[in-house]
Order: sequence, then structure tokens, then C-alpha cells
Amino acid sequence: MTKKVLIIDDDKIVRKYLDKHLSDEFEVHLAETGEKGLEVVEHIMPDVILLDVQMPGLNGYEVCDQLKHNPGTAEVPVIFLSGRSSVRERMLGYEVGADDYIVKPCEPEELKAKMNVLIKFVGQQASLQNAYKQAKDTAIVAMAGSSELGHALGFTQQSFTIRSYSVLAGRFFSVCQSFGLSCCLLFHTKQGDMFFSSKGEIKPLEKELMGLLRSEQRISDFGSRTQFNFSRTALLVKNMPLDDRDRYGRYKDLFPFMLEAVDAKLHQLDAEHALINQTKSLLMSFMSIKSVMDGLARRVQSQQGEGQGTHAGTGRNLAQDGAGRGSGTVSDQACRPGGS
Repeated sequence: MTKKVLIIDDDKIVRKYLDKHLSDEFEVHLAETGEKGLEVVEHIMPDVILLDVQMPGLNGYEVCDQLKHNPGTAEVPVIFLSGRSSVRERMLGYEVGADDYIVKPCEPEELKAKMNVLIKFVGQQASLQNAYKQAKDTAIVAMAGSSELGHALGFTQQSFTIRSYSVLAGRFFSVCQSFGLSCCLLFHTKQGDMFFSSKGEIKPLEKELMGLLRSEQRISDFGSRTQFNFSRTALLVKNMPLDDRDRYGRYKDLFPFMLEAVDAKLHQLDAEHALINQTKSLLMSFMSIKSVMDGLARRVQSQQGEGQGTHAGTGRNLAQDGAGRGSGTVSDQACRPGGS
């Protein structure tokens, strides 16, 4: 592709001379004043500008200053062409942002060589800036992904110490909120289905929808909403970032990882609750048996007490009868004839 050069010079002879010697390699555009040159730049966006210093109206320094302060033309290389060669003139050119300074008259081949060097330099600089931007964007994405992964790993580690369904849901929502996501959770437990929402109260329609989607595939997408389904849990994300495919993809990788931990924790909590309920049931059975045994012991003690009382009364009666019989015998003997 032919490179474009804009020559801004009030000297007609210089313009023709440069046009003649540069047109075999460049697409040449001409402007006789600084003001005209600024207008042409906006339309053609040249690859390099050859700029005279002394011109009526805006001089070369003023034109260069405006070019370098315009974001659209700031990167276009500018070469000053001047009949003055003092250090002061060169310093002025450098201060306004010029890329090179050539004293007239100059050899066309030397000028072409310098123009090509500057054009190549600008191209390399643009490539480096693009590479830097891509590397920076990649680093930002990597750091964001690392941070999100850190939250996910932190949740899985914390889940080992959680002992209730509500706390498990709350910790999960903390991670979701750090991602800027609004979510609902369904826990399918031995005690029944439990619903939780990061916004507090879950809507009846959301409950119904989550229940219906549980029988669908592992991940179901509908608009900006996505539901992840596991054997004991389901997650409904209500605002997936459709405008950011990188984040969208990361979340689709992270949530299954987190939900596997939730699923395992729900299994553990169900087992713990079943064990607690079994222990309570055994304790109640033990207390019931103890109560029955205590009642039997009291009845036995009561019956034993009654038996001892009966035996004691019978002994007393027998003793009294014996004493009575002994007295009667003595009296009878006394009453018999000859007895005294």
C-alpha cells in the first residue's frame, strides 16, 4: 500500500520539486499554508508530514504544535524543512514535537530514507503499543480470574466447617455478590426442598421455575439467566454478564466447581441430621423404657411392702390365740373337783 506524504510549504518551487522526486514512491498531497495543511491532514491522514518553518499566517512551529496536541494526528511523524540550521531553530522544532529537522536544500534520496525510517518507526511503535495493550488486557483478565478463583477456593475451604443450611447459602451468596451477581439457591435435602435468595425473599415464580428446570440439563441458559443443576442443589443466576464473554465463560467454569462442594456438604449435613434424629429417637426410646422399668420397680416394692405387713399381722394373731388358750386351761383346772 502506497504511503501518503503531506508537504506544507508556501514556496511553490519547493512543492513542485518535492512532488516530482517523491511521487514515484509516495502518494503526494500539497498545501501552501499552515491553515490549509491542517485541513488536509484531517481528510487524508498522511503517514508523514514535510513542514516548512517560515510561512505566512501559521508558521511551521505553530502548525506542528497543533498537530501534536490533536489526538488524531499526534502520532503522525513531522519532518521540518528549513533554510536555517541554527541550534536554536532545531531546539524549537524539538520542543513542539517534531521528529526530524532537515536543512534545505536536501538530497531526495536522503529525504526518502529518513521518511521511510520514521514511517517504519511509527509502525513498530504502534505494534508495540497494541502488544502492550493486549498484554495488559490479558493480565487484567488473568488477575480478575485469579481473584474470582480465590473467592471460589475460599468458599470450598470454609464449607468444611459449616453446620447449617442457611449459613451454607449465605457464604455462597457472599461469593456471588463479590462477582456482582444476583442468585437463588435450591437445596434438595432429606427435610424437604429449601429455597434461598441473595435478595432475601425468593419469588413464588422463581421457586416454580427452579423446580421445573431441575429435570433439565446440567446448565440451562435463557436470556441473561442461567441455572446450574446438581443432584442435591440448583443455582439460578439472574444477571449473567452476556456483554463480557470472558467473565461469562469464567463463571460457567467456577460455579460447577463451587456447586460440587455444596452438593457434598448437603450430603454431609443430611447424614449429620439423620444421625442426630436417630440419636434423639434412641434417647426417647431409652427414656420410655426407663419410665416403664421405674414403674415396674415401684409396683414390686409396693407389693413387697404389702406382703410383709400381712405376715406380721398373721403372727400377732397367732400369738394372741396361743395366749388365750393357755389362760383357759388354767381356769378349767381350777374349777375341777379336787383341784386347788
